Amino acid sequence: MAILGLISVVFGSLILSVVVTRIIAYWKLKDIPGPVATAFLDLWFSLKLRSLSTLFLKVTHELYEKYGRVVRVGPNRVHFSDPEAVPVIYSVKYLFRKVSQVVNVWSSLC
Repeated sequence: MAILGLISVVFGSLILSVVVTRIIAYWKLKDIPGPVATAFLDLWFSLKLRSLSTLFLKVTHELYEKYGRVVRVGPNRVHFSDPEAVPVIYSVKYLFRKVSQVVNVWSSLC
């Protein structure tokens, strides 16, 4: 009986952690438009591309036409169609808050 209780606690904790993780991911990017399913499932974009006749560019172009230049395609994934955003996103000059936190953690570990 004790093992069954332990298994249920572990399984319940696992489900709770997945739900909390999904809610946090949703909350961070909640203002970025995109299909509703992409807020919770990373699988949505893959399912759209599963047939060989469906091209990546076609799907993303349709999303850009419907939702604008910035589209959410997964819980942690955002696509940009604005070429002017590329230097800002990939520049070393502009450090995003998340990057500076990671650098601080790594420098303290080394």
